[in-house]
Amino acid sequence: MANFENIKELTLKKEGGLARTTTDTASQNASPCVHNGLTGWHTNKGVQWIVFKDFSKKFGYEASCDNFINMPYNIWYKIAKNGYWDELNLDNLKNDGVAFQLFSWHWGRGYGFYTRLKNYLSSKGVSWDGKSSTMANAINQLIDKQGEKQTIDDLTEVQKKDYTAISQPANIRGWINRIEDTTKYAYTFIGKKVSQIYSDNKKKINYTIIGVGLIALSFFAWKQYKKLNK
Repeated sequence: MANFENIKELTLKKEGGLARTTTDTASQNASPCVHNGLTGWHTNKGVQWIVFKDFSKKFGYEASCDNFINMPYNIWYKIAKNGYWDELNLDNLKNDGVAFQLFSWHWGRGYGFYTRLKNYLSSKGVSWDGKSSTMANAINQLIDKQGEKQTIDDLTEVQKKDYTAISQPANIRGWINRIEDTTKYAYTFIGKKVSQIYSDNKKKINYTIIGVGLIALSFFAWKQYKKLNK
């Protein structure tokens, strides 16, 4: 079964640090924090201030400026693992590469991709009720039906269509690059057992995943999350 430990370092490494760029839609929900004499910080290590604040009670940390600016590893881990990976029950997925694709998609789009994924699964003859808790089981059926590589390739194309539909020309190239790099990394998991993957990753983690435009996407993702949790 899939293991978050196999992708956490790659995700964290490529998310970058503090961001305050006003061209990102996340700037509409900037933190009140002052750092190096500057304000307007809205994202740290891929986590928006609004997400950081709203998850604080659920995961038991203080939504303080000190925690946001420094983003301790244990807080980032709770948000990424418990808030996104576990939301989709990805531990139950048969392939780490496919799990990584779905995690990345969820991290960037929240619940915004569910309808497109459901339509895709239906076209493959796989029934899914649209619930987060049952997504992994539906994807496992697909993997059993057509194999790991075909599933990875299909999800790549479906994701591209999903991101393109957002219609943000300034960001689309970065989003497509990130999807393609995620796909290349997903290929490295084909046919591997979890124990083998974790051993390989402990020795050397050097694959590049492009994160351009992820901050802008996460704004849309969080809007979807809030709508579904009112």
